[in-house]
Amino acid sequence: MASEICKELDGSFCLATGSKYIYIYNNGKTRISDTSLQGTAVKITISTNEIFNSQAIISKIAKQGEEQAKAIRFAFKEASVPSKGLIIGL
Repeated sequence: MASEICKELDGSFCLATGSKYIYIYNNGKTRISDTSLQGTAVKITISTNEIFNSQAIISKIAKQGEEQAKAIRFAFKEASVPSKGLIIGL
């Protein structure tokens, strides 16, 4: 979800853990390289130009993922409430 949100908001995404990291640039290019990180780190960079529309973007991405999951055996078929970015009870 996080990397897809970054794509939609013209941002970049980096995940580092152990001996490797992956960096997905806002132009779609991906870099995988070595690191000596002990633990896990996530870096998310987004443009705030569309942030007012964030719930719609999250809902769109969750729906796309649910559609893809239908074709995968043993996959969760529905995104969780936290993944959908919904706040219940407010």
